[in-house]
Amino acid sequence: MILIDTSKLWVSDEEETSIHFIAQCSATMLLRRSILGDYTLSLDALNGIHWTVLLRFAKASSLTLAYLSNFALCT
Repeated sequence: MILIDTSKLWVSDEEETSIHFIAQCSATMLLRRSILGDYTLSLDALNGIHWTVLLRFAKASSLTLAYLSNFALCT
């Protein structure tokens, strides 16, 4: 079992844009690493990712954020 310090997963003063959410948001960094290959991504890196992979990330992250919102980490 892996223990994660969830107190640092959500930083409320980060700007919520689609680029931020996909490439840099701390709430989905572990999922991003798992699906997209790194904890944070540059715009150039995003350009090289096939849309089906981004769609997989979006679907998985919506489930992750729904789970985290139960613990008041995301709103």
